[in-house]
Amino acid sequence: MIVKLKDVHKSYKSGEIEVKVLEGLNLEIEKGEFVALIGPSGSGKTTILNIIGALDKSDSGAVEVAGVGISQKSEKELTKFRADHLGYVFQDFNLIEVFNVFENVNFPLKVIHKRKDDEKVKDLLKDIGMSDQINKFPDQLSGGQKQRVAVARALVTEPKIVLADEPTANLDSVTSHKVIELMRKMQREFNTTFIFSTHDTHLIDEVDRVLYLQDGKIIKDERK
Repeated sequence: MIVKLKDVHKSYKSGEIEVKVLEGLNLEIEKGEFVALIGPSGSGKTTILNIIGALDKSDSGAVEVAGVGISQKSEKELTKFRADHLGYVFQDFNLIEVFNVFENVNFPLKVIHKRKDDEKVKDLLKDIGMSDQINKFPDQLSGGQKQRVAVARALVTEPKIVLADEPTANLDSVTSHKVIELMRKMQREFNTTFIFSTHDTHLIDEVDRVLYLQDGKIIKDERK
């Protein structure tokens, strides 16, 4: 099991009001699964991704990711854990505007892992169909092309898990399906576990498993 959440609770403060987001959540995900979290805004999708991704801590409960219990880790330990095990794809792409396509994909290798592998970056860009855009900057790319670059950047360090928060939110339906197809292709090629959130029910036919969320709870767990 690559992800295991047991009796996880999470609340946030909104002024004087405590907003409960997750209440006793239990979840297990196997290595290599392609999983979608579906639900309306406020259902807990992003919170689950942030807890799995060690970007946020649960108030209580046990969180184990890639065989590591992360609930009690220090921020320094979590920073290393994220660099070693995880990749992230964001709905607003989070590309560095002053870097070209190659430099954006190469960034995690150069800065986080302190190593260089130009051929690997070029091979990955070829895999996602962006070899001819290698010297372009983000403002010269379409939304779909930006998201392709974001997926490549998430994969360049060969993470065990890629987490994607609404990766198709800013894309039209045709481009959305192409991005999911790309993620699916990468999952099959590298046996990477993909977990992504979406409110688009049209994408559920393309995944292995759908977790339907409502008010911080899994109300339906559907395997394909």
